[in-house]
Amino acid sequence: MRFDFQRMLPIASSAILSLTIAACGGGSTVTMNIKSVSSGTTTASVLNMMEELSSGMPSFVTGTNYGSAAVGSGGLESYKLYIKEIRFCKSLSTNGTAYNSPEDCSSIYKNDSDNYDSFSVTSAASVSTGKYYDLLSTTDRASLTQNASITNGEYNYGVIDWYRPVKIKATVPRSAGDLKTTGCASYSTSNGNNICVQSNFTGTLAESTVDLNNGGTWFKFLSTFKVDGSSGTAVDLAFDLDDRVFGGADVSNGGIQTPSTVCPGSSGTSCGIMVPLVKLVPVPRKSSESTLVETYDMTGPSTEWKLRVDVYYNSADSNKTILAADIFPIPTTSIASSIAAGVYVTSVETSGTTTTFKNYDGSTVLSFTRGTSGTGTLTCPSGATLPGCSGTGAMSWTTRTVRTL
Repeated sequence: MRFDFQRMLPIASSAILSLTIAACGGGSTVTMNIKSVSSGTTTASVLNMMEELSSGMPSFVTGTNYGSAAVGSGGLESYKLYIKEIRFCKSLSTNGTAYNSPEDCSSIYKNDSDNYDSFSVTSAASVSTGKYYDLLSTTDRASLTQNASITNGEYNYGVIDWYRPVKIKATVPRSAGDLKTTGCASYSTSNGNNICVQSNFTGTLAESTVDLNNGGTWFKFLSTFKVDGSSGTAVDLAFDLDDRVFGGADVSNGGIQTPSTVCPGSSGTSCGIMVPLVKLVPVPRKSSESTLVETYDMTGPSTEWKLRVDVYYNSADSNKTILAADIFPIPTTSIASSIAAGVYVTSVETSGTTTTFKNYDGSTVLSFTRGTSGTGTLTCPSGATLPGCSGTGAMSWTTRTVRTL
């Protein structure tokens, strides 16, 4: 079992991992590719587009002591992951964000040369090539391209396992002084996790190795993904890292910390950087088509957080039927350890112009009418504390971006 506690510890301006499926007798051949959404193109017909999409969404910084890193130079520059295995499964038992008993699975990618339990931050520090791949690097994504086979059938779930230590290089911009990853001087233990302790946040930008609090997650296809040997079918595994790396003063539960006296602009306090887990959502398509992603940054009843909503659909579908979605709150002017890093969307319903997103337990997460601006209603998640959100919260947005993956 792998538990996804979703502590806001490091998801690429969105990026996709493309699994192209072609006929192969009783099974199908899978070609796995990864390409960055941040280098995608903007749909020109959409109004009020945000600028510099090629560098990710603009960093969302509103407070003196807090900030978040957009993907690209001067923000989140690298995120290296050691992927253990990616599987598509016909059935899976889930309990909240945890999973167990995956059955009738086909392995898409596998690199399990190390023992999951014994592979530590020390082990990761000695690995230079062949295992870690930078999900923000065109070269590294190309290196992951390979052929694999998958058994024909109907798949409802996917599982991705990785080794817990990840390598990150980032600058979190703040008006009180930027926070940089400068390498881990030592590690301390908190709740069973190894916390990277940097000597400072202002030195030369360098890679820091962070021990995530779990090594796996699951996803559910919004409709059954059928593999029958026909050619030209693909699945894009999409993820979004923009604004997900968050840092500031008095962040005591981040994956990266400093001693109490070296927080820039906040004498006598400690600084921390939260490094989020990678959460992937599957988007099926034909190889001749492409995936579009609509991104909404919604504001709600409090200025302390915003809501990021990514919805994915097929370029050939004039109705823009949602094939996958990802929803997660992002801290803005303060940090709270109880703010969840994401919400699992396992079903989407449309009634008239209203789209309703539902969680794994069938409860409503969010409802709104898609458009360049508008309002919606968030059901405050029971597993997280969102300041100002009790029962339901009114959400609104004034811009929407659309990109082609």
